[in-house]
Amino acid sequence: MAGVFGGLGEYFIVDPQIMRLVGIVFVFLAPIPTIALYCVAASIMPRKKDGYRSSSPLSLASNHLS
Repeated sequence: MAGVFGGLGEYFIVDPQIMRLVGIVFVFLAPIPTIALYCVAASIMPRKKDGYRSSSPLSLASNHLS
């Protein structure tokens, strides 16, 4: 909804779909802590123009080297 798991997937260089599936599993295993942490992360993670919330360190480095 806020792109937290997709942004984490991009940041850690993991397929965002996998991170979203992991998030769904966490919601079923521990719904209250997961939703609370999701809300906190959604409020503190910076937004990007393309919809994801974070950039991986490697993509930032490659942008500066180009």
